[in-house]
Amino acid sequence: MADPTFNPSADVRPLDASKTWVLLWSQQQGMLHIETLAEMLAKNAKCFRNAIACQYIPLVIGSEDMVERTAESIRPIVAQRFDAASSGNPHALPYAALP
Repeated sequence: MADPTFNPSADVRPLDASKTWVLLWSQQQGMLHIETLAEMLAKNAKCFRNAIACQYIPLVIGSEDMVERTAESIRPIVAQRFDAASSGNPHALPYAALP
């Protein structure tokens, strides 16, 4: 059941979530994603309100530069896992060929 009253980001602002960045990872998609903490919290609150699962999990929270550097450092692991998981699919693109 949806709860339209749940909106924690409207009530609590311990830091500037629009200037704090998050590195997220999806096991299902085998992908990394970077967005602001404010964006992530809004999406998570929407998932909660609509009682649906959130696919991405946060790995790192910090400055945009730090999050980008962390993503670059783990991208080879993500690529290796993605390509291994896709190896049986003749239509799958390799990680390096994805946009």
